[in-house]
Amino acid sequence: MKTSFISAFVVSVLTPNAFAICSIGDGQQKQIAVVMKTVGSVARLSGDRSQLKVDQLEGLRCNETLKTGSGSQALLKFGGGGKILLYPESSLTVKSDSSPLANVAFGDLKIQLSGRLEFSADGKRSRIDSTEKGVRFSLGESFPSRTPAASPVKSTSKMVSLETQVDRPITVVLDRTESIEAELFDKDGNVIDKVQPMGRQFVFPARNAGQFIIQFSKTATSEAPRIRVRRIRMIVTAPSSIVVAGRGLASEPDNGSRSVSELEVEGSLWSVQSSLQKSAQKNQSNFGVLGGSFRLWRARDAFEAAFQTALLTAAPNSLTPTRFEGRYHRLFGRTSVFAGAELYTSRGDDNFRSSYAQGEIGLRHTFSFGELWALSPLVSGGWDFGDQFSGLVELKADRKLNSSSSIGAGARVHLYNQSEYREGRSEAFAYVKWSY
Repeated sequence: MKTSFISAFVVSVLTPNAFAICSIGDGQQKQIAVVMKTVGSVARLSGDRSQLKVDQLEGLRCNETLKTGSGSQALLKFGGGGKILLYPESSLTVKSDSSPLANVAFGDLKIQLSGRLEFSADGKRSRIDSTEKGVRFSLGESFPSRTPAASPVKSTSKMVSLETQVDRPITVVLDRTESIEAELFDKDGNVIDKVQPMGRQFVFPARNAGQFIIQFSKTATSEAPRIRVRRIRMIVTAPSSIVVAGRGLASEPDNGSRSVSELEVEGSLWSVQSSLQKSAQKNQSNFGVLGGSFRLWRARDAFEAAFQTALLTAAPNSLTPTRFEGRYHRLFGRTSVFAGAELYTSRGDDNFRSSYAQGEIGLRHTFSFGELWALSPLVSGGWDFGDQFSGLVELKADRKLNSSSSIGAGARVHLYNQSEYREGRSEAFAYVKWSY
């Protein structure tokens, strides 16, 4: 079940104490909740998905997951005193307060939900279903029988907030819809839509990103005026996968709301040829190169510094190149447009250019395949405002390992031209990337 593109936020449903909140630096040390009761098969997983035991009163820590099987349930009690009932075939992960992967929030407590949970809002049994089709908030329904002695969260919440993404509707189910009117307001308080019930449910399409208010009212009669009975905040965002793809899949999606640093270490094999080397009838040069890069993202802007060198790998008196590069990136959806400068030097073989410096412009577009894989082609052109120019084509595949690291491999082809001299190199490379 896909949940990374769906969000449902319930604000102030419970008010956990400060010790019950995960921060980004807590890792898996802080205990956030206690497993009060389980029925059937319930699994507890660590942040690296390894299996942990589940005993009654077993603590659930930051970044740990509780997963129920078919016909199973689990009751959790959080530090602030609230309780949540996790339904069969569902999973719940406690996330840090800054984690964009969370899709349910109880005040400052962030949870990544797949499936269904039950709590209490305004003294009524309530339920959230998070599926790939959208978000469903049910209030006051006649739910199936639950775990014996399980009591849901007690709440003093005045307004529930539900968050979804464009084209993923929000459904609100009421215990009755007779004489109930539903209106959708924009952030300025203007009525933009009136929604008619379908049975006991109201479906609010998420056509555009923004913040809205859903208002339910009792219809005015000759004996009583129109009365507002409930308001729900509706937040619609653009798909977070855009930022995931643009920044690299190792980074958690955050909709550009915080800084992300990426450190990449790379090893590659170069094959280099030039017009002088071909004229001298010498074999092409093949050698290993080590390199690395650092990118600092702030919202949709990034600064990158990178280098590659063969100083540690080249044989004596052979071609030994070193290159430095700086780039500025701007993210537009899944495409990163960049501009920068490159400095290249080499020694050990007079049949190759000894140095050049040039400006560069280019773009990278990223395709995501599921939650783990991304494919990113890149093209760029360089020039020195004179008679030299170059072109670069790159293709890399990225495989996510966890929320902060990935591995990948790819290939590059770089062509350089100056008057009658031409040089080309091909690279096969592999890398490890950390995001924090």
